[in-house]
Amino acid sequence: MVLKIIINISALVFLFGQMVFAQKGTLTVNPELGFQIPLAKNTINGYTKGSLKNNDIWVVPSYGIGLAYHANNKTSFLLRFLNGQAGYSMGVVHKKPCENGYNGVYGDRWTASSFNERRLILAVEKQISELDKAKNFSIYFSIQSGIGIDFRSKESDSSKSYLPSTNLCGEEYYLDANNFNKAKIGLVLPLQINIVSAYRGKDRLRLSVFYHLGLTNHYETNVDYISPNYTERASFKIKGSSFGVVASYPIVILRPNKNQ
Repeated sequence: MVLKIIINISALVFLFGQMVFAQKGTLTVNPELGFQIPLAKNTINGYTKGSLKNNDIWVVPSYGIGLAYHANNKTSFLLRFLNGQAGYSMGVVHKKPCENGYNGVYGDRWTASSFNERRLILAVEKQISELDKAKNFSIYFSIQSGIGIDFRSKESDSSKSYLPSTNLCGEEYYLDANNFNKAKIGLVLPLQINIVSAYRGKDRLRLSVFYHLGLTNHYETNVDYISPNYTERASFKIKGSSFGVVASYPIVILRPNKNQ
């Protein structure tokens, strides 16, 4: 199934190249920069001394570059290469008091980790509002969707530490995370809405809000709640899902030949 999808993507990339060299539309290169928030699915929650909080907000960089073929004023075809963050962010919050009546200092703990995947996206963009050509400066909206493939990266990011602390029962505990079953490739469904600024009818800076829906398992994670007398476990499946915002600017590298 995955191999079939890869073959289909390769065929679409070939067709994309054919359209570009036909020189019937405008070709732009689009550097992008912003942030994203990785999301994960909780599959097991064995915590009893603390409440699990999944998908805590954890912001990581989003950057990439794209090649866009503008077939006409309404439709564009894009080939994008960016860093897709496949990760999780969770915490344990202590709310239920223990029977031993401990009144000392306690602490909640958080942990987050993600792999900086190499994400290749082939997408179609459609303009959904009209551009006011009578004005020098105007804004319009477009939507973008397609298919994305993540290639496994050995690079891992982690910005939140997990240190020993004390819970409401007066027990010392810490969180220990373990990543496993990491896949070589993964598939995502990119969904994006763009707010595009235009000056004298030409696209300028754009702000995009995206949601990448993971379609296949990228890897799994166990986060153990460990105290001297027992261990409790929460497990997660990471599919490369993320939410984010990026800004980009199109740079024209090829315009149609009007004499053709």
